[in-house]
Amino acid sequence: MNQDPSIRKLVAIMFTDMVGYTALMQKDESKARELVQRHRKLMKPQLDEHRGKILHFMGDGTLCTFESAIEAVKAALEIQNLFKSEDEMSLRIGIHIGDIVIGGDEVYGDGINVASRLEPLAEPGGICVSHQVYENIKNQSGFRLSSLGKQHLKNVDEEMVVFAVTRTTDPAPDISHFHQSPSTLRKFNLKWIGMAALIAMLVLFGLRLDFGTMEVESKEDISNLSIAVLPFTNTSADPENEFFADGMTEDILTQLSKIKSLKVISRTSIMQYKNTTKSLSEIGKELGVGTILKGSVRRSGNRVRITAQLIDARTDKYLWAEMYDRELDDIFAIQFDVANKITVALQTSLTSEEEEFINERPTNNLEAYDLFLKGRILADEALAGGGKAQLEEAIRVFQYAIELDPKFINAHSRLAKAHMTMYWDGHGAWDRTDERLAKAKKVIDKVSEIDPDHPEVHLAKGYYYYWGYRNYEEALIHLIPTLEKQPNNSDVSAAIGYVYRRKGEWDYAIAFIQKSVDLDPLSFFKTMQLRDTYSLIRMWQKAEHYTERLMHLKPKSIISYSKKLSLAYLSRGDLEESRRILNDAMLLIDPYRLISLQGGLYVIERKYEKALNVYEKDAAKWYGAKAFLHLKLGHIEKAYSYFDSMRVEEENKLKADPNNILLLSNLGFAYAGLGRKAEAIENGVLAVGLLPLFEDAYVGTFSIESLAEIYTMVGEIDKAIDQLELVLSIPSYTTVNRLKLDPKWDPLREHPRFMQLIAN
Repeated sequence: MNQDPSIRKLVAIMFTDMVGYTALMQKDESKARELVQRHRKLMKPQLDEHRGKILHFMGDGTLCTFESAIEAVKAALEIQNLFKSEDEMSLRIGIHIGDIVIGGDEVYGDGINVASRLEPLAEPGGICVSHQVYENIKNQSGFRLSSLGKQHLKNVDEEMVVFAVTRTTDPAPDISHFHQSPSTLRKFNLKWIGMAALIAMLVLFGLRLDFGTMEVESKEDISNLSIAVLPFTNTSADPENEFFADGMTEDILTQLSKIKSLKVISRTSIMQYKNTTKSLSEIGKELGVGTILKGSVRRSGNRVRITAQLIDARTDKYLWAEMYDRELDDIFAIQFDVANKITVALQTSLTSEEEEFINERPTNNLEAYDLFLKGRILADEALAGGGKAQLEEAIRVFQYAIELDPKFINAHSRLAKAHMTMYWDGHGAWDRTDERLAKAKKVIDKVSEIDPDHPEVHLAKGYYYYWGYRNYEEALIHLIPTLEKQPNNSDVSAAIGYVYRRKGEWDYAIAFIQKSVDLDPLSFFKTMQLRDTYSLIRMWQKAEHYTERLMHLKPKSIISYSKKLSLAYLSRGDLEESRRILNDAMLLIDPYRLISLQGGLYVIERKYEKALNVYEKDAAKWYGAKAFLHLKLGHIEKAYSYFDSMRVEEENKLKADPNNILLLSNLGFAYAGLGRKAEAIENGVLAVGLLPLFEDAYVGTFSIESLAEIYTMVGEIDKAIDQLELVLSIPSYTTVNRLKLDPKWDPLREHPRFMQLIAN
């Protein structure tokens, strides 16, 4: 039996290439050959020192192998350092770990192809490595690793995450062109350009893509440097001090969140364990953390007793414990000490900047501090569903805190954000007025005079420009520095992701929203945003994973079932599965609450009588749905009546909110149903103009689709297709999947342009 004489090895593969060699060969062949010989001569000692072997010289390129990734990277760094003194020569280097096959004079293998494709991504004088190399060297000192994100390598089927490597003593590589759009780079304040790239890299570099169960990582994978601060127990005689205990929990969490070496779970997730009976081991698995801080707060008069215990969630071993019995005036010193002792217990350390930031005393007025804690909790509860009244109370409390201490920066910041929440989150129902914007601006101007570079000031400005003006570049200028100072702030990471999503920069959007979910794994809202973003860019498998996560977080939520149902027909066109999902929901949820899902699914199945029966049972008006269904069933007079009722309703709503694109689009739909063609098109065009696609890639598609629908209803088929072509030119939108199922587009289906459009 003949044996294959070839040898297969797993090695670190290094591919080098001279910059500008081809051009030099055309200009001066003898000079080019001379430089190649010098290139090889200079490299040889460095390769020998790190036990590297030259397998092939390929013109101006060199293929080498090493026994380990660490030796390969060390050799590459020394080679590049040596070549800095060579004025006429510069190299690019790519390194990968993979199999090679050596047979006779031939050397081949996928690993060689990958290394050769990594090399062109490096800057002149730079080094690029694969994720496999990164995993082998990430814990080694002396290296700086900067993620370039996922890159498409020629002749490599799947995109790969690529990293640039430098010595820690060398300047960071210029990698902004891999991540930043030209328009953003032009508009960014120069002070923050480097920081913006750094934070984007930190997010992409530190991203833990979790597509398993709710137990985020295995026991072995979870780092000790990941921590959850459980709600501190209020042991005071006065139950009114509950807010103080919650505020202490959040403040300690906030202090820890400023430490870059830690991963700190956000408040939204940890507050779900208040009064829990779950074991620390269970909590650690659910949150994906290795350590847990728990404690209690007892406040009496001007004294406070705080106990804190740091515990290994996997072994229940106490890593550190302390009891503080102090005057209330020492509360900030206690917070600093807790943060410092935790870093010591976890064998990490604070930078001088982090120590200064954590040791900052936000106010000397304890009554103002009490009010700030109350206001922050009220504002959080308002966002979680409490509504306008709680937000108004939070604003009142923040204002009072500022009256007591006019230089209380955190109170100013949260007051400005509360004003902007009133403007944005109510979507016109709360207070979307110029007066509300002016109130926020007044607070921001005032706090900017105190310390314009404080991260809380940048935070307030970020939300002001994002929520107030959709000025995305200006918002990022302020939000990104905030995240640099508060690297574990899940809300800020999410906000940056949402900004990039509206800009249509989907890789950035996914990275930052994913990071926010990683830090806040039990947040239903953030998980839903991540799921929806994956769905928009048609990454169905990942969208499905996070849909299941939503089901796990809220198994009886209508939204959870709605997302699961819609994904079934959007991704696969599987109406039978959608029907099964709805039937499952009806076993757990009152069917009356599922009318929108029942009716919508019957419409997609073209069971118009059944859909109409469902909507008729509901006390809600459903004017648009009923009008559409009566039209489909040939009940022209009834359809006309419902279209007219819809018109009256939308016109009345627009009096209070004249620039609402949803209302304008709905009014255009109603006018189209009434045969008022010119008014229908006018309102549809106005909605598109108020929020064009280039201003909001996330929401702007809605008004364009609505205009296409209006054109379809009034018989302007070519104009409808023009609008749909605009939407379908964006790779991030799911329209093509829905058009194949949605009966609203039936009048288009015989048109050859339309059929070609959805076929492509």
